[in-house]
Amino acid sequence: MDSQKIVEEFRVDYKSLLDAPPEKFEEIARQIRPKLMPKPGVDFNVYLTETPELKEGEELVTWTLSLCPYCRSLLKAVVFKRDGKVWIRKRCPEHGEIEEVYWGNAELYERFREWQYDGRGISNPHLDIVFPCPFNCGLCSRHKSHPGLVNLVATNRCDLSCWYCFFYARKAGYVYEPTLNHIRYMLRQVRKLKPYPAIALQITGGEPLLRDDIVEIVKIAKEEGFTHVQVNTTGIKLAYEPELAVKLREAGTNVLYMSFDGVSPYTNP
Repeated sequence: MDSQKIVEEFRVDYKSLLDAPPEKFEEIARQIRPKLMPKPGVDFNVYLTETPELKEGEELVTWTLSLCPYCRSLLKAVVFKRDGKVWIRKRCPEHGEIEEVYWGNAELYERFREWQYDGRGISNPHLDIVFPCPFNCGLCSRHKSHPGLVNLVATNRCDLSCWYCFFYARKAGYVYEPTLNHIRYMLRQVRKLKPYPAIALQITGGEPLLRDDIVEIVKIAKEEGFTHVQVNTTGIKLAYEPELAVKLREAGTNVLYMSFDGVSPYTNP
C-alpha cells in the first residue's frame, strides 16, 4: 500500500486500506491535509476594503466578516436590526450589495445572545493557521469551543430517498463507508483533544443501521472512552429487527435518536 500514491492522486483508495491499522490513516492524514486546503485566488478571494454602511432606521448589532453567497469571497459585513428582524449586509466588488435576514425575530435573537459564551477552545489543534476563517477549516486555534457532540458518519447509504437530502449515496454519486480501523482512528483523534477530550458521540449517516457491523462500531466507541453514544436512525430496520435494539443497548448505546421532518408523505417520503 503506497500512501504517497494515495496522496498524489488526491483521494483515498479504500480498497487498499481495508486492513490498514489506525496508524496508517494518521500517516495519510498528515500528508493529504495540506492538499485539502482551499487555494487563494482560485477557491476564494478576500475583499476587506469595502465597508457596508448603516442606513436610516437601522440599529447596529455588530460588525463581522461574511461570505459572498455567489463567489465565496470574504467580505466585511454589518449586522443590524430593522422592522423587528436582524439583518446582515455586505458588499462584494463582483456581485454588489447583498442583504439577508440574519434572524427572523430581533427580540428572540437578544434572548439567545444572553447565553452566548466563548469557551477555551482547543490547545492542540489539528491545523496551523494559514488562511482566514472560514477557509482554514478544521479544528484550528481560532475555535472558541470544543466538540460537545461529535458526529460520526458511518455510511451515506440510506433506505429512504428524501427529496431535500443532499447527502445520501444516490445524490453524492458514491458510497462513503469508512472501515472499522478508520473509524477507530477518527474517534481517537477527537479523544486526544485538549483540554477537553470529546466524550459524547452521535453515529449518523445516511442510515447507520444499514451497516452489518453497527454493533461493533458502538463497541469501538465505548472502548475509545466515549461515555455517551447515540445512534441516529430512521427506525425502519428496528421495526423489522427489534432484536437489533437490544444488541445496540447491550453494546453501549445510550440513546436512539430519531428525527422526523414532518408528518406527511411529502416531508417523510
